[in-house]
Amino acid sequence: MENHEETLKQLAIQAQQHPVQSSQRRLALNKLVGEIVRSPNRRRRAPASWPAHLYHDLYNQALNKTLLEICQKIDQYNPEYPVMAWVNEILGYRCLDVGREYNQNTLPTYSLNELKQELPDLKPLDDEDEMLAEFLRSDPENRLKIFIKGHPEATLQVLALAILEEGKTWKQLSIDFGIPMQTIVSFVKRNLQNLTDYFRNNL
Repeated sequence: MENHEETLKQLAIQAQQHPVQSSQRRLALNKLVGEIVRSPNRRRRAPASWPAHLYHDLYNQALNKTLLEICQKIDQYNPEYPVMAWVNEILGYRCLDVGREYNQNTLPTYSLNELKQELPDLKPLDDEDEMLAEFLRSDPENRLKIFIKGHPEATLQVLALAILEEGKTWKQLSIDFGIPMQTIVSFVKRNLQNLTDYFRNNL
């Protein structure tokens, strides 16, 4: 265990000794990240507020944020302290951040009512379920073709119809498209809010 901590410390010091963006620094950081991921001393306890079935997704988000922060702030590391103590302190804060983001942005399931909550002042209509679905399918101004970066198949139109017609959950959409759940949540909510007038003027 002591040898592992010493390896981490030496890699951190190596990274500090090379200029930012140099290949030597990147190599040392890549090795350091790999050792952190494999470390038996890495914090794995989840905040009590996390749903058990989402632990893996939320923890990986927090870990990725932590690893990025470690790379960006490697020059702040003090060799007098264990690397994993520093890592676990940051990871603890990032776990709290991810938990807050989840609580603020995530709904347990998609439904028509929840989708409409993202569209302020949507007027009640007869057969509104079908009218909304038909509008999503027709997209008269082609404004729903925007997609998640790197995933052209995950358009707002496709995701919204999956919400409305199939009752997909955040988790199911994440699995279907192979995209982190939080990325889908943020994309859908942000763009529906941006397109409020488009919906209001056509429904």
